[in-house]
Amino acid sequence: MNILTLIKKELPNEKFYLFINRLIFSFLFLFVGLPLWYSTTSTYRAPLPYSRISTLASKPSDLTEPNLTSFQTASSYEILFYLINNNDENYSLNKTIYEEIISSTIVPYLINTYSNYINIDISTEIIFNTRGILPSIETFEKWINLRTIENYNNGRQTLLTLSQLLLSIPNIVIDDSMAKKIHNSLDLLEKCQDNNQHNDCQQGRLLADQVFFDPSLLKLLYFPDDQKFAIYVPLFLPMGAPLAWTLFNDIKFLINIVKKNR
Repeated sequence: MNILTLIKKELPNEKFYLFINRLIFSFLFLFVGLPLWYSTTSTYRAPLPYSRISTLASKPSDLTEPNLTSFQTASSYEILFYLINNNDENYSLNKTIYEEIISSTIVPYLINTYSNYINIDISTEIIFNTRGILPSIETFEKWINLRTIENYNNGRQTLLTLSQLLLSIPNIVIDDSMAKKIHNSLDLLEKCQDNNQHNDCQQGRLLADQVFFDPSLLKLLYFPDDQKFAIYVPLFLPMGAPLAWTLFNDIKFLINIVKKNR
C-alpha cells in the first residue's frame, strides 16, 4: 500500500496536510537552505602557485644593481639632479618655487642623513638651464636597467608577501580573475629573470600590486568561521530546535505506521 495512503488513513485531513507541509519544509531546510547558507558564507580560494612563488622569491637574482663603492672624504661635494621638461618650449619654470622646494626638502634630508658621519655645511646654488639637453643613450640604458631590477625585486617580494598572507589568513578571498593575475605576474617575472626585459618586469610588478591592493581580498576577512556560528546560531536555533523535534516525531510516526501495516 502507498505510504501516503497509510498516512492519510491514520490522520484526519487537516493533520495530514500539516504533516506533509512539515516534511516538505524540513526537506527544504536541510537539503536546500543549509547547503545554500554554507556556500554563500564560505570563502572561495582559487588554486594558486605557492611553490613557484616561494621558489622565485628565494632564487638568487641575476639582476643585480651595480655595487656601490666607498668614496674618499673631501672638502666639498657636488650633488646634481635634473628636472626635465619634454618638448614644451613655451613652458617656463617658476624658479622661486623650485628654490623653496629644494631648500625645504632636499637640503634638510642631506643634513639629517649625513651629519652623523661627516661634518656637513651645505650651501646651495641652483643653476637653471632652459636648453633642451637630452641624456645620453648610456644614461637611458642605466635608468632602464635600474628600473628593471627594482620592478623585478619588488614584484617577486609582493607575490611572496601575498602568498604568506593568504596562507596565514584563510578567509581572504581569491577569485578566478585575481588568481589569473597572480599566474600572469609570476610568468612575467620568471620570464624577466631569464631575459632581463623591462616591460616584462614592469607588467609583472603592476599585476602583483593590483592583486595585493585589490579590495575584494578583504571581502570576508572580518567574517571568520567562529563569527559565523556566533551570528547564525542565535538566528537559526529558535527555529531549528522545534523543527528538529517535530521532524523526529514525524519520522517516528512514519516508522510506526510502516511496522503496523507490514
